[in-house]
Amino acid sequence: MSSYFYSMILVFILPFALSAFFSVFWFALSRINPSRFKETYKRSLVSTIFIFLYLFYPIISSTAFEGLNCIEIEDKKYLKVDLSVECWSKEHTPIALFLCIPAVLIYTIGVPLFVFVFLSKNKKRLEDKEIIIKFG
Repeated sequence: MSSYFYSMILVFILPFALSAFFSVFWFALSRINPSRFKETYKRSLVSTIFIFLYLFYPIISSTAFEGLNCIEIEDKKYLKVDLSVECWSKEHTPIALFLCIPAVLIYTIGVPLFVFVFLSKNKKRLEDKEIIIKFG
């Protein structure tokens, strides 16, 4: 498997791993110092996850599209970011079908759709201090 695919997998997994780490971090803080963090645990966790969503959105989106971007060289198509990988070969097809296309659908389309639905449902509460603190 190409080293590019390993870096692609890392890019896709990193936001989830960081979110899991900070979930444990905020939970531990709420248990260690309940008087300070018990009420803010959920708000801090949601804020952290939203920061990661926004921070990694361009990276994951571009990486997902790069994994599908092929160019033709001498009647064969190769992955533009790694010309050692022939597009839709045994090596590329599983990565494209199970990583890149779901990333485009879930992350590139799903995240903005989720934010739009959330904002639409809460449009009357967007000025509330709690909403601003939690979602920015």
